[in-house]
Amino acid sequence: MLLSMTLVGIDGLYQCVTGVDFLRGYLSGGRFIVQGPFSSRNGFAGWLTIMIPLVVSIIYIKKDNIFGLFQKQARFHMYFRSLIWILTGILIICMVLTYSRGALIAVQLSILFFAFFNKRKVLLITTMLLVALSFT
Repeated sequence: MLLSMTLVGIDGLYQCVTGVDFLRGYLSGGRFIVQGPFSSRNGFAGWLTIMIPLVVSIIYIKKDNIFGLFQKQARFHMYFRSLIWILTGILIICMVLTYSRGALIAVQLSILFFAFFNKRKVLLITTMLLVALSFT
């Protein structure tokens, strides 16, 4: 699932730059409007509305709960979390570039939900992300 999120996210960024996605050859709806490999930008935004909370929830998993086999490999955990943060950024950029306000509000509420129920340092980062999304 993470690989498909990465591929579709990169496809969305590629479509923003070139105007055509590389998976299905769909043309973008305009300058800096992204629809990815979906037939409409609202379909892409709906998919992102489901995937972004899933990838954000992976960020909140504690170190000892990720992959029981790799509990003692702190370096692996650090690289894994860094890649998840990059993937989250790519997906959020794609979400903003769909210009689907309803989906953006849904993602903001889901991020607020994670921030409310988790009292860790990630709360500050999540809150800053939520505020940044509010200005788009």
